[in-house]
Amino acid sequence: MPGSNTRSGVTRWPWALILLLIGALPASFAQAPEAAPPAGPGFSVLTRQDNLVYYPCMHCHQALKTNASPRPLYAPHLREQPHGGGTFWCLTCHAAEDRNQLSLLTGDQVGFDDAYKVCAQCHAPRARDWRHGGHGKRVGNWQGERTILGCPQCHNPHDPVLVPSPPDPAPPVRIGFPPPSERTVKHHTVWDTLQHDQNGKDAP
Repeated sequence: MPGSNTRSGVTRWPWALILLLIGALPASFAQAPEAAPPAGPGFSVLTRQDNLVYYPCMHCHQALKTNASPRPLYAPHLREQPHGGGTFWCLTCHAAEDRNQLSLLTGDQVGFDDAYKVCAQCHAPRARDWRHGGHGKRVGNWQGERTILGCPQCHNPHDPVLVPSPPDPAPPVRIGFPPPSERTVKHHTVWDTLQHDQNGKDAP
C-alpha cells in the first residue's frame, strides 16, 4: 500500500505516533512522589540519666566479661525480661561493650536520655503520636519550648505495660454549689448512654 511501512503485515507507524503523543503529555500526568510525613514540632526531653540509681552502668560492667547468652539474671537486674513477651534480651537495647549507652538497630549508640529513639524502632505509631503531642506528658508551659517526658519516665522499659490504678477521689464541691445528690439535673452514666445509642431509647 503506498505510504505505509509494513512488516509481517503489521503497520509500524501508528506505534511511533502513540509513543510521540505519550512523550508530549504534560509533566502533571506523571505520578508525584509521596510526600514525607511531617517531622512534628520541636521538643526537648526531660533528662533522666543522672537520676538513674545504678548509672553509670560501667562501674560494675567494666570488670565483667560480656556474656551475650540469654539467661536468668540476679539483682539488681530483673531475673526475667517481660518486655516483648520474653523475646528480648538485654543486648537488644543495651550496647554490648559500653553499657552506659543504648544501641539502635543501625548499630549507632545513644544515651539514656535519648531512649525514645530505641523505643520508636518498634513502636513507630505511638512514637509519632508522642512526638506530635497526642501521647505522653508535657512539663512546664503550654507555650514556648516543648519539654516532654521520655518513654521510660512513664513506662518501665523492662516491663512497659502500665497497670491500671484506681481513680483519684472526686474534687470537693465549690462554695455555693449544692452537693451532687441535691442537684436537679441528672447526668446519665456512660453505660446508660451506650444503651441509648444501641436501643434508640432514652436512658431511664
